[in-house]
Amino acid sequence: MKLFKALLGNANCEAPPQAHTPEGSVHSGASTPRSGAASVSKGQKTELGVCVGDSTSLPDGGRLQAKIGGRYVTVLRIEGKLSCIDSICFHAGGPLGLGDIEDLDGKKCLVCPWHFYKIDVCTGDKYYQGMEFKDGKLVGGEWKSNGVRQRTHEVVEADGKIYVKVASGSATERVDSDGYAFDASCGERILNAPPSALRQRTGNVGADGRKPSGQVLRGQYHS
Repeated sequence: MKLFKALLGNANCEAPPQAHTPEGSVHSGASTPRSGAASVSKGQKTELGVCVGDSTSLPDGGRLQAKIGGRYVTVLRIEGKLSCIDSICFHAGGPLGLGDIEDLDGKKCLVCPWHFYKIDVCTGDKYYQGMEFKDGKLVGGEWKSNGVRQRTHEVVEADGKIYVKVASGSATERVDSDGYAFDASCGERILNAPPSALRQRTGNVGADGRKPSGQVLRGQYHS
């Protein structure tokens, strides 16, 4: 419990001093086998993108945490499909990359442990559930998007390796998560989280996993 409070419970996401993480660093939720046949190493930049690891290091349902050009990203393999998304949540700098996976009508989403925002891992859309009247009662309706809020990145698999091309975007193409994408105080906690962080139910962290409500009322979060 103390470990997860340290990882997720700090309202300002202020990490204690720690060793610098080299650019191109990659951390996995599983042990990473070596591939002696391949000449490309982790962190190496190629025409396909930056190598984030061997294919065998990312089984179905797994994820890799990486830092590429200072940007923190999470690579996932869900039902055989690869996706890559900014690790730090656009809303309040929360550890989105450590969140649970949830299926919303066929859309695979990461659920941020702090405020339970549901973000599409393939498109970066943030979903909310509409409300509707049924039999005279107000009930949850269909899931709707209120736009792309989290930046996603190109990821490919070739010759037993996984590569990511980080999308930067121009000023006119800014995505909300760009504001937190390079924040080391948040990103290093995700990058260096132990494998157990991916297995623990985040609802047990810091009571309900949320930040103190007073900070929400003071308007410290992006809407």
